[in-house]
Amino acid sequence: MVSLAEGASWQSAAPPLPGTGAALSVGAPVSRAVALAGGVVARPVATLTLSYDARLIDHSRAAAFLNTLRECLG
Repeated sequence: MVSLAEGASWQSAAPPLPGTGAALSVGAPVSRAVALAGGVVARPVATLTLSYDARLIDHSRAAAFLNTLRECLG
């Protein structure tokens, strides 16, 4: 399981369904301070968690997928 969360909230992510290799969970947005254009602003931030079958997907590919998704959404 790979998460971009701060803290332990990733532990409640559902495992992939039988017959699938991965499951992506998106948490509810929470207002957080983020750096933007040289300043700090409040923005909604959601937690992305990927549960996956390690027999099919290795950890580095799972982490790379989440980081790419985060960059595309940012």
